[in-house]
Parts: sequence; C-alpha cells; structure tokens
Amino acid sequence: MSNALLTDSARRVALTAGCAVGALAFLLALGASWLAGRLGFSAYFLYVAGGVFVLAACFIPRQAARFHQAPRFGLANILTLSRLALTCLLAAFMVEVVRGYDPADTAAWVVAAIAAIALVLDGLDGFAARRSGLASAFGARFDMEVDAFMILVLSVVAFALNKAGVWVIASGLLRYVYVLAASVAPALSRPLAPAWRRKAIAVIQGATLAALLAPVVQPPVSTAAAVIALLLLIYSFGADIMAQVRGS
Repeated sequence: MSNALLTDSARRVALTAGCAVGALAFLLALGASWLAGRLGFSAYFLYVAGGVFVLAACFIPRQAARFHQAPRFGLANILTLSRLALTCLLAAFMVEVVRGYDPADTAAWVVAAIAAIALVLDGLDGFAARRSGLASAFGARFDMEVDAFMILVLSVVAFALNKAGVWVIASGLLRYVYVLAASVAPALSRPLAPAWRRKAIAVIQGATLAALLAPVVQPPVSTAAAVIALLLLIYSFGADIMAQVRGS
C-alpha cells in the first residue's frame, strides 16, 4: 500500500513538474521572441534559448519524481525553473556576443536586468523551500546545477565583452572541474557540512559577473572585480577540498 502511495505521489510530482516546464517553455518563447525583435538579435537567439531549455528541462519531471520527497513540485522548484529559463536567455545572449554581436547600452542593461532577476530568484527559492517544508535532495541539486550553469554563461559573456581576460572563464569551469576530479578521486565525493561561506561566495561570484554586464562597469574596475571574485571562489573550493581530503 505504501509503495502504491509513493508511486501515486511521484506521478503527481512528475505531472506538476511537466506542467511547470510547459508553462515556462511557452513564456520563454514569448520573451525570447520579444527580446530578439526589440534588441536586434538573430534567429540563433531563439534557437539557443529554446533548445537549451528543452534539453535541460526534459529531465526535470523524471528526476523530480525520483528524488523530490514531497507530494507536490512546489513553489521553490518553480522559482528555480524560472531561473533556468532566464539563464537560457543569458546563454542565447552569450552566443550572440561570441558570434560578433556588439550590444548597445540598452541591450546590455536589459541583459544585466535579466541576470539581476535571476539572482533575486536564487535568494527566494531556498527560502520558499524551507518555508513550505518542501526542501529535498532534488531541489538542492537543481538549484546547484542552475547556479553553476549561470556562472559559466556569465563568465563567458564577461570575456566576450572584454570586461576581463580569458582567465575569467575559470569562474564557470571550476565547479565542473571539481565534479570531474571527484569522479576519479573518491575523497572528493565525501559529503560536505553546510557552510554559509560557500553560499556567500557563490552569491558574490554571481553578483559580480552579473554586474559586469552593465555598460558603466569597464576595465580596470571590471577586471579587478572579476579577479577578487575568482580568488574568493578558488579559496572556497580549496577549503572544501582540504576538508574532504582530511576526512572532515
């Protein structure tokens, strides 16, 4: 009986997650089309924004059903899903800039605003999960993966806009290098104790890279800010690695 109830609960979570994905995909298509028309983006902007979202979101209902230990998908995960949609817009902008698009001040400010909204949602989804009692392993991992993707996208944009050197992309690659290293070094797979330092530095990193999108932030200020944020991130990863190696 309990297995049947769990199966029914998982199905409800998958269904609500699928509905949320569908609704956000529709809103993303509308938003991307509007931005492309207003800011002069190419058709690639629509393809990348939609394609990346669909590629990422197609796994969400299944993973939510397996790892979200709650009777419903929840507001927190919808906020994270919304942040994923915004990050897909940033990824599409990244492709535009890499392809040679030179953003006017208006376009740069609009994209900076999108990044700022995504950062605000990042602060709200965890609060919503705790407030509703729907925190789960799925939600924590979903939040982490969207964070990592957004930082990678923003780091590439920072380099493409000449706000910092190519080294700034290390900000977005560190987490993926860490995951790859953990696959061959068992010590790095040890669980880490919760740490405000880790979350605070991640917020500083994201906020710094988002601020670099603003037209008023130019070298050497942008370069210095990116250096400081990257050094903090290296320190955070280094502290976690040392703790894992020592068996803490």
